[in-house]
This record gives sequence, C-alpha cells and structure tokens, in this order.
Amino acid sequence: MHRTLVLSLQELWHDHVAVAERVNHACRGTGGAFRVRGIAQFKDRVFVYLLPVADEAAEAYVLAPWEDESVAGVSTCLSERWAAGFDLVGAIRLDEGRYLLLLVQGKPPRA
Repeated sequence: MHRTLVLSLQELWHDHVAVAERVNHACRGTGGAFRVRGIAQFKDRVFVYLLPVADEAAEAYVLAPWEDESVAGVSTCLSERWAAGFDLVGAIRLDEGRYLLLLVQGKPPRA
C-alpha cells in the first residue's frame, strides 16, 4: 500500500530540517520500509508519494536549500551532491529563485 505525505510550503519554509525528518519517519514507520517514489507541487502544497520496499532498509532523505537557477549552477550542485553520496529525488519551489532539493543519501561518497 502506498502512502502520501501532504506538506505545505509554509512548513517547508519555516523548518525544512523538521520536514525532512518527517519524511524519514514516514519511510521508517510501522508496516515496513518505504521509499520516496516522487514529489509533485501544486500551488502551496507538496505531495510526497511513498511506495513500500520489500526487505530493504529505509533510505535517508534531506532537504537542502538552493538558489542558483542557472544551468551551470544546477549542474555543479548535482555533481557535488552526487560525489558526496546524494542523489536528487526532486525540487520544491518555495519562492522566486528559492528552492529546496529533496535528496536521498545513496552510496558512500563517490570519486
């Protein structure tokens, strides 16, 4: 059975660290581990879609602020995050030029 978390931009703006922990808690909750399969933003709401994973540990997610909208800036950010062991799940637009990147902690740091 899938799960859907509904987040408000207000709570993301106010305390994105607490919201990331809420996502992690939902993925580690009772009934087995879940993985974020997608996010969708509609106006001031963000829907986080979770699917169960069989016989696997829950992944760890972080929300990281981001403000550089340039192609070079985004490419550099994603490369740096990947090298540090994080994979991009999606992005949330908080306001003009202000975003949160939803990242999953994947493999150990990569070269």
